[in-house]
Amino acid sequence: MGHSGETDVFTPELGKDHHEDWNSGYRYYRFHCLGAGQFQCKYTNLVFEMKEKAEVLYSIVSWGSVQLDGMGQMQPAGPLYNIDCSKGSMCKLHLPHCEINSGKVI
Repeated sequence: MGHSGETDVFTPELGKDHHEDWNSGYRYYRFHCLGAGQFQCKYTNLVFEMKEKAEVLYSIVSWGSVQLDGMGQMQPAGPLYNIDCSKGSMCKLHLPHCEINSGKVI
């Protein structure tokens, strides 16, 4: 697993976080990675490329005014993630592809 380039799909634990460093009341996802490899979340499609065993906590959070300053009329192309894991355990993060459906046929 991991060294062959295969991606394992996992189902994370779900919960509500009330930790002071996180926005209280947000749903969080918890993934207990048992070793190196690529792992894709069943719910968010995020792919974590891990170097070692670790616990990964992540959530989708609201875009705040600070992040949106200077964007004018543009809108965010996708969700904003809050991701926490032990330093050095994750080597890459693959974000899911986002498309905006404008309803127009090209």
